[in-house]
Amino acid sequence: SASSARAGGLAAPASQGHAVCQATAAEAKALLLQAAEAKDVPGPTVVNAMLNLQEFAREPVQRGQIVGKWHLVFSSTISVEQLQYIPVYEEAVFSEDGEVRLQSEVGPFRFAFVGQYEFSPAEAAAAFAYDRLEVRLLGWGPWTLEREPKPRKYSFYFADPDLACAHSSGGGETLLRRV
Repeated sequence: SASSARAGGLAAPASQGHAVCQATAAEAKALLLQAAEAKDVPGPTVVNAMLNLQEFAREPVQRGQIVGKWHLVFSSTISVEQLQYIPVYEEAVFSEDGEVRLQSEVGPFRFAFVGQYEFSPAEAAAAFAYDRLEVRLLGWGPWTLEREPKPRKYSFYFADPDLACAHSSGGGETLLRRV
């Protein structure tokens, strides 16, 4: 039934074999803002809201829309639903000059995976690879370790001044909140 296809008031997109979505883009975005803030929206509902926004997207995401600092909030690539809200604070930083950083803090440690990205306007995708790790401890450092780059890609289908949504090359959906 249509009610069984709903989670948190949003129907699952037709691409998942459920009823066509009935939520508006504004409703989906409001739900994702709540998810980013409170981290209390069930994982399947977050994914459905993200895919609802994809259905409403009219224009491809442009490079300038993703440049900046983003808090990585949610990733459905993680199979354990309780860990889909990223348990440590992580920021992805896409710079104008093509540098990409994934920064996080754990206790007295600050970590930054650093590399380069290229944005494909035709795919609205950022292909990136981290080739070094910078570590700081209690303000000391950074100590830099070279690492084997592992290519990754975010294919963005929604970005505005508050939120971005992307398909991850690791599988699944990623929700980012602008810092």
